[in-house]
Amino acid sequence: MRKPAPSILALILFLPLAAFAEGKVSSSFETDWGLYVIVFDVPQGKVTVNLPDDISTGDTVSGTVIAEPSGRTGEEQRGNADELNRYVVEIGRERTPMAERVIKWTTPATLSREPIYLILRDKNGEEVARAQIPIQIVPPVERFATPSPENYQFPIIGQAGKPIWIAGPFDGNFDTTEIKIGGQEARIIAESPRKLVVESPGEAVGPTEIELKEGNLIAKRSFNNLRVVKVNEEGTAEEESLVEQTPSPVNKRVEEKEATKGNTETILSTEPGGKYTIQIGSFKTEEEAKETAEGLISKGYPAFVTTAQISGRGTWYRVRIGTFKTTKEAEIYRGKLKRLEPSMESAFITVNN
Repeated sequence: MRKPAPSILALILFLPLAAFAEGKVSSSFETDWGLYVIVFDVPQGKVTVNLPDDISTGDTVSGTVIAEPSGRTGEEQRGNADELNRYVVEIGRERTPMAERVIKWTTPATLSREPIYLILRDKNGEEVARAQIPIQIVPPVERFATPSPENYQFPIIGQAGKPIWIAGPFDGNFDTTEIKIGGQEARIIAESPRKLVVESPGEAVGPTEIELKEGNLIAKRSFNNLRVVKVNEEGTAEEESLVEQTPSPVNKRVEEKEATKGNTETILSTEPGGKYTIQIGSFKTEEEAKETAEGLISKGYPAFVTTAQISGRGTWYRVRIGTFKTTKEAEIYRGKLKRLEPSMESAFITVNN
C-alpha cells in the first residue's frame, strides 16, 4: 500500500533582527542535495548552516556549520574568523559554538503551535537573525533489529567534490557514522534517521567503491565518482556537474519509486526513434560510459551509449536515456527523472545524433 506523502507543517522564515555599525545582516536559504542550506551574511563574513531536508518530529539530526570570514587582507580575514568563531548557533534552546562546526539536535516528539527557530547569536549572546525550521510529519522510520546492507540505497554515480546522499536507517549522529569513497574519508554534511549527506572526495575519481559504516554495520557498493567533461561541437571542453541533488525528501523519492515499480513505462515512457534524447554525461573511456549505462539499465531506464568524434579531441562516449519526438516530451521526462534520481540533476536535452 502506498504511504501518504509527508506534509510540510512549517515554512522557512528568516528574520534579520540586528544591524551592526559595519553593515546589516541578511539571510537566505535554499534546498538542494538533500539539504536545507541556511546562509547568514554578517559584517564579519558568511555563516552557512547545513541541515537534512527531511527533519521530522522525534528525530535526532546532525548538521554542519561553515564560517567564511571576509576581509581584503590576511590580517582582516583572521580577525573576522576569530569573531565568527565566537558566534553561537541555537536550535530549540540548545546552543552550539560556531567553533565546534557540528550541531546535533533532537526535535520534539509532537508539534506545538510555537515555531522552532534556528537562531544566530553574536559573541555577546545577542540575537542576530533567525530562521524557522521546517518540520515534517513522515511515517516512522522502520527499525531493524539487525540492519543489513540491503536496507541502504546508494547512488550509482556522483561527481568528485559534490554532495551525494544515501537513504537508509541512520541514527542522526555523526559519531556512529563513517564513510569512505575510493578509500578516502568523505566529509559528512548532514544526517537524519532516513538519510546521510556527504561530500564526495575530489581526488577519488573514476570507478570505485563506497564503504559505509553505521554502528557495527558495514555496507559496500560500486560507485562511479566522475569528473565528467562535456565537449560541445566546437571542441571546447567544460566540466559538467552530474550529482547536484534534488531537494525532494527521501521518503517521497522512495514512495515514487515504489509506485512505479513494475509499471515504469506509465511514469517514464519514451518514444523509440525520437529526434531528441537526454544526455547524462560524456566520458573519455568506453569502460566508464558502459558501466554508467549498465547501472541505469539495471534500474529499468532505457540507457544507451553513443560515440562522438570531436575534431582535435578524439572519441568521446556519451551516456543517454530514451528518445523523444519533441523537446516538450523530453523535458517532462527529464523533470520526472530528476525527482526519481537525484544524480540526474544536471542531465540535459540534446539532439539524438
